[in-house]
Amino acid sequence: MSLFDHFCPHCGATLEEQKGFSSKNKAWVCKNCGQALYGKEDKKRKYKGIVWTCDECGEVLDNQKGFNDKSGEWKCTSCGYNNVIDESNILVEEEKEKKSSKKKIKRSGKKQSKKENCYNEDYICDNNSNYEDKSIDIEENNIYDNNEYDLKNYSENDNFYNITDDEMSTEEYEKIYEEKIKKKEMLEKIRIEEEKIRKEEEKIAIEKNRAWFRKNWKKVLCTITVIVLFISMLYIYILYNSLIQVGYNPDELIGLNYMVVEEKLLSRGFDNIEIRKITDLTIKERDRRDIVTDITINNKNDFKDKTKFLPNKKIIIVYHTTMKYSPPITSQDAKKKQYNDIIKKFENAGFKNIKTKKIKDLTTGWITKDGEVEKITINSNDSYTELDEYEEDAEVIIEYHTYKNKK
Repeated sequence: MSLFDHFCPHCGATLEEQKGFSSKNKAWVCKNCGQALYGKEDKKRKYKGIVWTCDECGEVLDNQKGFNDKSGEWKCTSCGYNNVIDESNILVEEEKEKKSSKKKIKRSGKKQSKKENCYNEDYICDNNSNYEDKSIDIEENNIYDNNEYDLKNYSENDNFYNITDDEMSTEEYEKIYEEKIKKKEMLEKIRIEEEKIRKEEEKIAIEKNRAWFRKNWKKVLCTITVIVLFISMLYIYILYNSLIQVGYNPDELIGLNYMVVEEKLLSRGFDNIEIRKITDLTIKERDRRDIVTDITINNKNDFKDKTKFLPNKKIIIVYHTTMKYSPPITSQDAKKKQYNDIIKKFENAGFKNIKTKKIKDLTTGWITKDGEVEKITINSNDSYTELDEYEEDAEVIIEYHTYKNKK
């Protein structure tokens, strides 16, 4: 907040501290003393020099968005009360000492007696129940700045403040201003002192903490060590209780079908099992197919049946199977090719059980040539792909066209 704020010339109250006040307001009523204050007057207004307030809640209607005193009626945006805006609801106060100057204060809506209106937020009543106007200009230039405005040089032509009666002297304004400056200076000093005290308290607290640590650092270190040891022991205890016995020696598992070995280890509680297949057996070695030849747990193959491992330790089961071969050509691609060429392709691919089947349907051989392939089946399947794999003894049948009378 600046040192040069708006304040009420009647009671000296700081207007910025009053809820709802803004230097952009067209009018204001001092919340402290009820003084009516005027800002710049709109030349387009119907009723000049009038402060319109709500009969229900006392809010200044002039400051409400969209307010127009030509409307004849206005609904207060704060409380919703409908206020009548016309001459019948204007209270006029003639100045006692200045005949040429008049200011008007209004209460719209329901009529009230003079006793009821004796004192409110808009005007003040004297001892004889006569209304006393305290209207003061609060334009944005209504600030006290030693660098921009000199109270001693104030003249009636300056649009600084307008007082309709009971005018204050320049000395009174200077006194109010000086009191305001002193008050702000005092508050600033208090704030600085409180900041110093806060910093000193923080410094003292830090020093106390350091002194306590220097005195008790051995105890702190011992406490931390005990906590670390306790956590480590607890962790070891939990791990130990999580260990699982294998239950089998390696030689009890080697020689079994790999699926049987996998099932045995899963039943023990192990859950990280990898199966590795080695395709290196020939047809003659088919009896060794799918048989486990090696097993490791956590990279160890010398474990015993009572050896314990964590359930997530990696287990690798190795078994062998017969070699597989992929077809060199599909049945669709082989169509209309010579069957002898197709036989050579399958032989080169590793297939051993290749057969041919004649289709004797040719007479002249003009359209379909003698020996052209019609289709190929592998284990009775003619829709295989080149990505499929078969053992070397898979039955391959090549069907081809030939002449009817050809033996």
